[in-house]
Amino acid sequence: MYADGDFPKRDAEDIVRRKLAHGGPCPSEVEWVRVGDVGCVFGRGPAPAGAQPPLVVRQGEVDDCWLLSALATVAARWTESEIQRKIVHQHAETPGKVTVVIHRCGRPVPVEIDDSLPFYGGHSVGVTCGGGFWWVALVEKAFAKVNGGYSKLSGGLEVDALVDLTGWGGGMVGMRGEGMGTEFGGLEEIVGAKGGFVGLSCLKDTDASVGEGGDANPEGEQIIRATVSIHSSRPPYALTFTLRDCPRSVAASFVAQHQLPIETIDSLVPFVASHQAAASRHLSAPAWQSRPSTTKSPIPGHSYAVLSLSPSAAHLLNPWGTATIDDDISPSPSDALGSFYLTLPSLRTMFNALHICVPSRLVSSHDTALQHSTPLSFTEPAACIFMLHADLPPSTGKPVYHNIGFRVEGSSMTAPLSSPVCALRQVSLPCDVGPGDYTVTVDQGAPGARYKLLVYEQVTRDG
Repeated sequence: MYADGDFPKRDAEDIVRRKLAHGGPCPSEVEWVRVGDVGCVFGRGPAPAGAQPPLVVRQGEVDDCWLLSALATVAARWTESEIQRKIVHQHAETPGKVTVVIHRCGRPVPVEIDDSLPFYGGHSVGVTCGGGFWWVALVEKAFAKVNGGYSKLSGGLEVDALVDLTGWGGGMVGMRGEGMGTEFGGLEEIVGAKGGFVGLSCLKDTDASVGEGGDANPEGEQIIRATVSIHSSRPPYALTFTLRDCPRSVAASFVAQHQLPIETIDSLVPFVASHQAAASRHLSAPAWQSRPSTTKSPIPGHSYAVLSLSPSAAHLLNPWGTATIDDDISPSPSDALGSFYLTLPSLRTMFNALHICVPSRLVSSHDTALQHSTPLSFTEPAACIFMLHADLPPSTGKPVYHNIGFRVEGSSMTAPLSSPVCALRQVSLPCDVGPGDYTVTVDQGAPGARYKLLVYEQVTRDG
């Protein structure tokens, strides 16, 4: 049976160690289970009658909603044979060996892994799903390998995953006006006639690439923030401590800091201890057990898959497998699967970012830098997508991106077109070009940094 000796297994074990032991000895050993041995106990077991494959997805301990939303979106549109042909390949001659194709800068990169998955105490470290859809977990594992481990998948954008999975061009755009039009066309056109993919998120104002990780100090110890009322005539006090802190020491320091009566210590000790116990129970349980069944609005920084779209509503999926939005207009109850429907007006109101990926082929790739102009020439009209890529190698750790942007100028254009400027892995600009000469200039970036300019041409869904 094939075994991948290059996969960073220690990283998955560290995730469990931080979760269950809060930095101490791991009380639950991570077991690597072959897909063929997981069977129906993998996640929820068989899908409910009538459920579609993408609905049987539940995010595990890894903060990769951006990747799982993209996988659910693809699974809703591509058949199993398409997925096996384009993304996941088993090796019949080498049992246990799997090749996952991930596109980097528009080029397909085969990633070889084995088919073992990490479990702890009967729970999956990564995604769980119906037993017949093992490929979702293996794609997640392949992404973990190329990024340096499962923990390196924390925080990302759904559009990046869609581009990596398909090899197509795409971009992230904001909701515009009263309609559902975008720089890439109308949403119904993208999902329908073009055969593209759409995802949704509600980005935080301060960070476009945000994970869902907990609040911890540099040592990895979980921080607990509480408020306590000492005097009814005064506002509550803020109290901060960790799971490992001695309750009496926390209480004594607090009393000394705020010059409170010494007898206050005895009343604070059980308060601190009870909060530590509650936090410990919360952290030790599988992540999905602590997630809400519904929310009043989208979770900030979280990604949602768009499974289908009609003129009046969108069928969405929360990769948590729960936490549907209260405005759900589902024709039948399906909250347990994280699947729900929203009207298009609700969609416009609740979400502020669309992640779009459309069928396209890579025409050319160019190395570039700040203030560098890349000459291009087109002999016939084309619907292009220009993408400026600022990816960093996994060895540098989690990338920290800076603002990037570019402009396109050409003989058939009345004025230059500029891309958005933002601190993302890649920015894009859809642009219809005619025959003639063009230049693409990087006008926002970091001095000395190298970028990759990718030029895609949109094609029909069968092209």
